Amino acid sequence: MISRSLLHIPSTLRSIRFMSTQWADAQCVPCSKKAIRELGLKALTAEETRTKIQQLEPGWTLAPQPQVGESSPVPLALQKVFRFRNFATASTFASQLGKVADAQGHHPAILLEWGSVAVWWWSHALQGLHENDFIMAARTDRVASSTEGRKS
Repeated sequence: MISRSLLHIPSTLRSIRFMSTQWADAQCVPCSKKAIRELGLKALTAEETRTKIQQLEPGWTLAPQPQVGESSPVPLALQKVFRFRNFATASTFASQLGKVADAQGHHPAILLEWGSVAVWWWSHALQGLHENDFIMAARTDRVASSTEGRKS
């Protein structure tokens, strides 16, 4: 049975929500250098990335990875900024996201500021994007939607 609330959502948005939910329910695969060698894991192509980013909730963009230390080629990452009413709620979100990341063994770069948290996802070992990053982006949206004090 279709939820009444879905009847008022345009079909394109319904499919985005469906795909985003599928991503959020998926599990990350190990993406270590050993797994790359043994399983032949590769970073997504530009075309695959363009297709998959459209399946996420709005707001995710491709942006350079945040860089600390020595300069090196900087592949693109999935990036989104989440807004909150104050520092405490932003910090709570970052902490909750950290727990989700630990459970999946896949960790983002997080920039916590007063009232906002910027999140970047990419696969370090692949030096690019992998399905794991889209799974975690969808899980990030799920954590954000359940965090009190989030601004729309």
